[in-house]
Order: sequence, then structure tokens, then C-alpha cells
Amino acid sequence: MRKTPHFEIFVPAYPAAPRLIRRFCGIHYAVMAILHQSHRERVDAELAFDWELLPAAVSSLSAISQDTQDARLLRKGNGLNGISSLTNLKRVWAYDVNQRLLEELCELSQLEVLFIERVRAEDLSPLRSLKKLRALSVESATKVTELSWLPETNSLRSLGLCNLRALGQLDGLESFPLLQALAVDGGIWEPMRVATLMPLSQLHNLRFLSLVNCRVADKSMQPLHQLSQLVALHCAQYFPRHEFQLLEASIRDLRCDWFDSDAWSANPG
Repeated sequence: MRKTPHFEIFVPAYPAAPRLIRRFCGIHYAVMAILHQSHRERVDAELAFDWELLPAAVSSLSAISQDTQDARLLRKGNGLNGISSLTNLKRVWAYDVNQRLLEELCELSQLEVLFIERVRAEDLSPLRSLKKLRALSVESATKVTELSWLPETNSLRSLGLCNLRALGQLDGLESFPLLQALAVDGGIWEPMRVATLMPLSQLHNLRFLSLVNCRVADKSMQPLHQLSQLVALHCAQYFPRHEFQLLEASIRDLRCDWFDSDAWSANPG
């Protein structure tokens, strides 16, 4: 009897594949399609990026031309000291950001997009000086406890606060009513935990909201009810079902996976 190749589990149309395997593969591809759509929405909202299209990561100032506008930085030792001299930079993705690197980046007055990950700096207040920022993402800044450091600008349209485990509250976001995209996401292994979504109630221009792996202590989505421009909500099943039902009734054009009754049948919660 011919052995079924192990790769058939990934080929749902293979004639010899058992019905269960074909069904699994259908689910697999459906999930992948959903993830792809979700990523595309995040890219469009400037909360994520097509990483293969970004510049190659560099760890030395000598690897960056003086007239470049885009740079992807990986700090190793002191190789990026002096980055503030590259005054044409407009878009920066930086990893392993210590206090000096952060302060130098914040001297780049033309910055429009800034993504920083593995933030070791304790004082993020230099970010306030970036008046032209359109998109800011801060990931894995484990010492951040509040948001007074957010840029003092009306140009900010996209804000990512991801894996800020010590944050605890979102006070201060109400000062950014022109925000169109917001992510308050936990990490892979540990959720973000915030007290309430109430500071979001003033974000009347918000169109995209991500609360992936974010646990809200009061379990209320009521602060979102008046956000009539909101069209996409990505979140986990961390709210009671009636909260999703009330939200769906409040914002007619909003899309959320948990508005689908079949999702609750598969995950009763």
C-alpha cells in the first residue's frame, strides 16, 4: 500500500488526502488569509510594515549615506553614535534603543515615521520634540509606566504601543483627537493590562484599533461607542459577548471578528 506523503497535510486538493486532512487544510488557508488581511490593514494604518521592502539593517554610521531619508538601525556598541548628523532622515526603524540613541533620534526634526523596539531608554520625554511625526510605534519598552512622553504635535495619525508591560493605564491619549490608527497590543507571551478604555472615547477620528492580547480590567467597550469613524477592530475574546453586541449596534460599519456568532460557537469563552 502506497504511503501518503507527509506534505499532503498542506495540499487540501490532493486526491488521496483524507476528508479530515482536507478540512484541516481549508481551515489553515482560511486562517492564513485572515492573518494576511489583518497584516495588510496594519500596514495601511502604518502600525506595521512590509519588512522585506525596508532598507537593510545597519549598525554603523558609515553604512548610511548623508542624503538618505530611510534607515533601519540595529544598535551594536557605539556604532550609531552621531546619527543626529543625518538630518535628511524622515523614516527610521531602530532596535535595541538605549538613552543616547533615543536622544539623538529625537534631534532629527524632519522625522515623520519612527519605529523603536527593545527600548532600553528609561526617559522617553525627548520624543516630545518630534513635531512632524505622522507615525510612532514603541515596542518592548518595559520601563514605561505612563504616556506623558508622547510627541506634542497635531501631525500624529498612527500610534503603536506594544508590549509595554508596566503601562497600566492609557491616560493622555485623549490629547490626540486626530489619531486615525491605534494599537495597544500585548506581546506573544504576556498581555498588556490596562484599567479602562475611557481615554479612547475622545478619539473621534479613529478608524483602526488593535487591542491584540490586551486585557482591560473593567471589561467595558462603552468608551468606543461614539467613535463613529471606526471601521476595523482587532482584539481577542477578552470582553463579554454582550459588550461586542452593544458595540456592533453602536457603530454600523465597524468590522470585528467577534461580531460573528459562529466565532462564539467555535470559542464559547
